Amino acid sequence: MRCMTESALPPRASGGLLTRDEAACYRVDSTHALDPFFVPLVSAGDGWGFVSSTGALTAGRRTAEQALFPYRTDDQLLDS
Repeated sequence: MRCMTESALPPRASGGLLTRDEAACYRVDSTHALDPFFVPLVSAGDGWGFVSSTGALTAGRRTAEQALFPYRTDDQLLDS
């Protein structure tokens, strides 16, 4: 059995609270170590949107046919 040194281990995301310009913030380090995820864009109207942590986004109004950006499924967005 082979032992791995700390530097050979894959990076892990970590974080902590900090204050910047008198505002409390949460900092996330090593974000590249996180699994891909989505952030929904919330609207009081009929708009919708999703941003992928990989950088892809889609947004629109009411239906996929009225998308502001090309409509993609979640697996396509993550692969973009």
